[in-house]
Amino acid sequence: MKVLPLIFITGASGFIGFEVAYQALQAGYRLRLSVRDRDSIPKLQRALSGHSDRMEFVVVPDITVSGCFDQFLHGATYVIHVASPLAFAGGDIYTPAVRGTKSILSAALQVKTIKRVVLTSSALALIPGDHRREGLVVSEQTELDEAIDPALIPSLDPRARYRAGKLAAHRATLEFASDHDPHFNIVMLYPTFVFGPSRLQESASELAGTNALLFSTLMSEHPKGGQFLGVHIEDVAKAHIRALDYAASGVSGFLLSAKRRSWSEVCKLVSEEFPTMKLKLQPRDWEHYSVDTSQAEKCLGLSFRPMEDQVRDLLQQQLSFREF
Repeated sequence: MKVLPLIFITGASGFIGFEVAYQALQAGYRLRLSVRDRDSIPKLQRALSGHSDRMEFVVVPDITVSGCFDQFLHGATYVIHVASPLAFAGGDIYTPAVRGTKSILSAALQVKTIKRVVLTSSALALIPGDHRREGLVVSEQTELDEAIDPALIPSLDPRARYRAGKLAAHRATLEFASDHDPHFNIVMLYPTFVFGPSRLQESASELAGTNALLFSTLMSEHPKGGQFLGVHIEDVAKAHIRALDYAASGVSGFLLSAKRRSWSEVCKLVSEEFPTMKLKLQPRDWEHYSVDTSQAEKCLGLSFRPMEDQVRDLLQQQLSFREF
């Protein structure tokens, strides 16, 4: 009998990590899922019922601890590292992003069966944080020369701290590959804001992360971003799975996003398709940059769901939980 490849996945209890795990199981892989809190395991087991023979769980309470993954990667063919604090979760965002990346890469270096490590980064690691983004078409080749002073990180707003962490983790990955010439390939994925239904969400109050950010934008007068630039959760997970056997060597990366849209277009969709929702947003755009996703479309065979699908799928789920 053919032995299915084993994937070690971090952040399995999160929005992206769980969808990646779900699609990996659908694709036939065996999984070893890493979670921070043992109490989250029963919910994951229920949500993934029917696949218990192809998954196991390990608990890694703190991904900033050196060597935290070392005992868990044995027998794995692939590693997908998703775990990272949310931009608006509060607390230290920078340190886990950087140390977690270094820890997983160092652990993978000790396991010769590992062929590829896929890292969930963010488009923010490639997008300038100032006026230089205006009119820019961002690609995987975009290089940022911005200095990062760890001492100043705590004084930044949550989004800036999140961006600094992703940028530093991106640079740490490139430095690791240069210094160690690992036996495995590395693929970095750079999604824009990730929206869509959560397979783990069971109530309206559990809305979190980027989905909560979008929903709160629709329910307030002022946009929380200068334009709508997002990617559907199912497309992000699909990219992770397809990146496992994409023919490449060394380090590669892919931007993941649908086309940029205006807040006026978002409001029009919501007003027409969800007329009972008390939309408060006064649409206004003040950013105008886009991302080039041609590499992901060509190499991973992706076709990104547009804004309409992202917003519609999110609101249909959220409205199914309660009335507004």
